[in-house]
Amino acid sequence: MVLSTIGDPKLVILDEVTTGLDPVSTTPAKSRELMVGTRDCWNFIEYFKKGRLIMLVTHSMEEAEYSPFPKMLMRLLSDSIIVMQKGEIVAAGTPLRLKAKYGAGYRLSLTSSSPPETTRPPVHSAKLESSAAGEIIWRIEDAADLGKVVRWADEMEHETRHRVTRKAVVKEEDIKVQGWEISMPTLEEVLLEKKLF
Repeated sequence: MVLSTIGDPKLVILDEVTTGLDPVSTTPAKSRELMVGTRDCWNFIEYFKKGRLIMLVTHSMEEAEYSPFPKMLMRLLSDSIIVMQKGEIVAAGTPLRLKAKYGAGYRLSLTSSSPPETTRPPVHSAKLESSAAGEIIWRIEDAADLGKVVRWADEMEHETRHRVTRKAVVKEEDIKVQGWEISMPTLEEVLLEKKLF
């Protein structure tokens, strides 16, 4: 990969550049003794892409969505994505545009040992996605419902904490929602769901 940057080219084509790199490495290498990981490669591409066109061929949608600055405003490694299948372009756009076009809403993940029907958010667009191992996932298909869902989940978590701290003996029915999180499906999940690859 580094060889392709010699001579300060304006166009660089990188084919499966992270193949063989440590996929688990989530922090950049700090010394020569550490192996270079996938994130190091992505950080280099982000640094090098300024003023250039970099074509990154990959099977990993995680690369397309990777943000080198997770604590700052979202800046993705890929400015634009083209999804190809059998030599044909089946989707193209920014990662967020592809999610908006092919994805269906947001995910509400609840940490709860209660049955899913007792933890259904009070909106019509909520559809049960999965329930296993103390985690219930609802898909909220209408973004307009997010405010109501967030208020409801926050109240449920607060109510559970209040019940648990007030009682010496806690019963199963006292614990409704221990924690919650709202997220967008990943680009890979969206494209697989629509069978685009």
